[in-house]
Parts: sequence; structure tokens; C-alpha cells
Amino acid sequence: MGMTEDIETLAIKVTRLKTEYEQYFANLKKREPLRLREDVEKIIMRYSNVPLTNTALKFKFSSVVSKYIAYKQHWIRVLREIAEGTYHRKPEGVLVRVREIQELHRYEAPVRRIHQRDFLRKIQKGTGKGKTEGNGSARRKGR
Repeated sequence: MGMTEDIETLAIKVTRLKTEYEQYFANLKKREPLRLREDVEKIIMRYSNVPLTNTALKFKFSSVVSKYIAYKQHWIRVLREIAEGTYHRKPEGVLVRVREIQELHRYEAPVRRIHQRDFLRKIQKGTGKGKTEGNGSARRKGR
């Protein structure tokens, strides 16, 4: 595989690793996804010392790595809380959040369309033609 394919694979694996850790923290998976985490770290180590000449590729790699580092810090904190016994796993909380997101997306699109229609109606009626929003006077030239 080439460098481009490896970086795309890295992005996919980081997303999958995040999902698997969320499932592990929600007690849906019994084991921590260590093998996938090792794969991600191997790819990062392989390209961390390689000079990338393609700017877009360099940006993509650095953004994926920074995302992984942020996730990793979060996972370490949660794992420490689990070891100390201060973290409370809530598998039902994950399901509730998934339902909330589905409901949000179901109602979000129609609301946007309503606001767009109201905005277009106001423009068609003449609000905003040649007037400023301040005092309602027309714009003066030369000042």
C-alpha cells in the first residue's frame, strides 16, 4: 500500500477505535480494543519520521494523529477512573443518546426549510431592498 492509502486507512481505524472504546466503556464489549490500538500506533510510528512532501497528505496525517492523541488522553483518563472505581458505566445512556441524535436529525431538516421559506418571503415582500437595518434610510454615496 502507498502512503495515501495508509493515511486513509489510519483515519478509518481511528474512527473505528473510537467507536470500539465507546462500546467498551458502555460495557457492550468485554475487552479493550488493544490490537486495533496497536495497529493505529504502528501506522503513526511508520510515518511520523517520514518527510511528507504533499501538503494535503501532511495535513491529513497530522489532523488524524492529533485526533488520535486527544482520544487517547480521554481513554487513559476513563481507564484510570475505571481502575479507581469512580467511573460508572451506563450502557442505557449510550442508547438514549443514540435515540436523541436520531430524533434531532429527524426534526432538524424540516425546521431549516421553514426558516428558509420565511426568509425568502421577507425578501420577496421588500424588506431589505435598498435600506439599511439601522434607521431605515437609504445608503448615501460619497460619505
